Amino acid sequence: MRIPTPLFFFCFCSLLLSPTSPAGAEFDGDYSKLSGIIIPGFASTQLRAWSILDCPYSPLDFNPLDLVWLDTTKLLSAVNCWLKCMVLDPYNQTDHPECKSRPDSGLSAITELDPGYITGFDAYPSITEIAQSNVSNMECGLPTQLSFSAREISDGTFFKAIEDYDPDSKRVLYQLQKSYHEDPVLNPLTPWERPPIRNVFCIYGTDLKTEVGYYFAPSGKPYPDNWIVTDVIYEIEGTLTSRSGNLIEGNPGVVSGDETVPYHSLSWCKSWLGPKVNITRAPQSEHDGSDVQVELNVEHNHDEDIFPNMTRTPRVKYITFYEDAASIPGKRTAVWELDKTNHRNIVRSPVLMRELWLQLWHDIHPKATSKFVTKAKRGPLRDDNCYWDYGKARCAWPEYCEYRYVFGDVHLGQSCRLKNSSAKMLLNYL
Repeated sequence: MRIPTPLFFFCFCSLLLSPTSPAGAEFDGDYSKLSGIIIPGFASTQLRAWSILDCPYSPLDFNPLDLVWLDTTKLLSAVNCWLKCMVLDPYNQTDHPECKSRPDSGLSAITELDPGYITGFDAYPSITEIAQSNVSNMECGLPTQLSFSAREISDGTFFKAIEDYDPDSKRVLYQLQKSYHEDPVLNPLTPWERPPIRNVFCIYGTDLKTEVGYYFAPSGKPYPDNWIVTDVIYEIEGTLTSRSGNLIEGNPGVVSGDETVPYHSLSWCKSWLGPKVNITRAPQSEHDGSDVQVELNVEHNHDEDIFPNMTRTPRVKYITFYEDAASIPGKRTAVWELDKTNHRNIVRSPVLMRELWLQLWHDIHPKATSKFVTKAKRGPLRDDNCYWDYGKARCAWPEYCEYRYVFGDVHLGQSCRLKNSSAKMLLNYL
């Protein structure tokens, strides 16, 4: 299978480099002083067809320069045809004889597609942990049910077990070993350690219905139609449910993923936090600090997840900050979890952009005294954040905003703008 560029966008923040470095010059200093921001789904590489492929019984053929990764219409409507353009021969990495595809170029190659996802491991139960019967109404009768955890898929146990059902599994197992187990970066059995750089900020969404497992059954047809999906398992609000509506036994997380990536995968970077972690939960919208909750020096075991003992107000979306600036001298590690934030749309989130801007502004300000920007209060930072409070007949946030009509305004809210003195308010975030 062709592998688009990684799911997680890793940004090295040049604002923290020496201001004397000339623009455009290569960085030849200490990489440990760089800062990284990890955000799911920001960039992947488009693939375009380089040949003509006629898809039988479908009007959705592939022509040169047609999108392959990712054309969701063809993926859903002509999946077998689409696979021919995506699959490489596992032994010599050559194209399928009927279709060729190549990476796209230009900015659109990383900005106009649906990103993929990675799978966690050890989060969900295996056949040894669940004794569950599944009655199938398929024509093939009542097949033997085998259940596998994500770990057992990653280490090849799954493909070895289905060799009697799927002779093509040997090819897939070879590809798994050659392309993943023998790769020091992509090997799913050797989890990533914290990058050896100065600052790491890992940011992702949570609390959305996310696919975490599937039920397959043999179809009796040749590859690639030899398996069909009979049911899908989702994680949502601390439970595992199937597409058919049944509750599934297992080990669901406290929260769910971002609609694309399971929470167990997203939260892996929390294992990089040190033994003492400061946790802050605050509303995503502008707030006066009354609903901010803080837990300092929470104990955390290495390579384990960590959860705060905090409350939630109904219908309020929060952002939870996990911060550690003490375990590694001179380095900071932070994890931000944004409630109800979709995988693809997280980089369009004004809340995320606000928090990133405040953190970067804090880091470069000479008067900053704390390791992280304060979360005690969030007021408007742009004119768009000001609005009219009809109950009080004035602009909301009078400390930050004022009524200032400009020709062309068509309603009261448009005339609410930041005060000229709002720049001084930024000093409160130091």
